[in-house]
Amino acid sequence: MGNKGSGKTHLLRAFSNEYLINQRTAIYVPLSKSQYFSTAVLENLEQQELVCLDDLQSVIGNDEWELAIFDLFNRIKASGKTLLLISADKSPSALSVKLPDLNSRLTWGKFIN
Repeated sequence: MGNKGSGKTHLLRAFSNEYLINQRTAIYVPLSKSQYFSTAVLENLEQQELVCLDDLQSVIGNDEWELAIFDLFNRIKASGKTLLLISADKSPSALSVKLPDLNSRLTWGKFIN
């Protein structure tokens, strides 16, 4: 988490590029551009070794996106092989997540400010 321009996108892209350079599977999803794609982009991502979701705050409050991200969390946990990195401009408790189950998932990990 961090303010706009603090380097979150740069770090997520660097992580995903490093995975790809080392012939590992990775995907970077810019949620700030979610108006150009549907939640279907999150399907089967648990098959990747690294999933980077950038700008989570862009889709918070949208029921369809919140449910899709919640489902992705559950699939990733069940797969046991995927690293999930998420950026946002606020901490999970400050995001105003509507779906309580997604809110609880967002507190599972480590946070870097």
